[in-house]
Amino acid sequence: MSPDFPTVDDDSECKMDEDSKRKYDALKSLNDQYWAEFQEKTRLEWRLSFGLWTSMVMAIGSIFAGKAAEVDIARLKWPAVFFCLVPIGLHFWFLWWIQRKLQAIRGYIATLRNEMWAQLHLDKQEHANRNRFRQPSFYVQLGITCLLAAILLASIFYSIPRNVQP
Repeated sequence: MSPDFPTVDDDSECKMDEDSKRKYDALKSLNDQYWAEFQEKTRLEWRLSFGLWTSMVMAIGSIFAGKAAEVDIARLKWPAVFFCLVPIGLHFWFLWWIQRKLQAIRGYIATLRNEMWAQLHLDKQEHANRNRFRQPSFYVQLGITCLLAAILLASIFYSIPRNVQP
């Protein structure tokens, strides 16, 4: 279950009538479903990022290991720029999209939490409306992608003299 949500036990100091208890349980069930969806979307976000980073690290490793010497890297200069810039753009779009979905789920969870608190006759909690561009995970993931793209480009451009046959 997600954090910061009130729970109701039979021994609870907060007594509710049967209708309020049913409504509370229904809200709790919805909350749990949204929390599971939030967790799944977060896992998807990081899985895609790790997959992209793995492919970029493997490309960098193959260049540094000399495996790319079998291919004329000089001809790959400009396709490499395209290969690095397109994933950055697609990764930015994906992170923007997934953060928008996570933002919506956060809002649903906050609404449910306030309803749950109301059933317990407690004050509503304030929910800060988060900006998807202010999420640390957005910048961390995009930053790692940009860093790996820069390393990949540098390894391609600086390995050209070593791999070109006279």
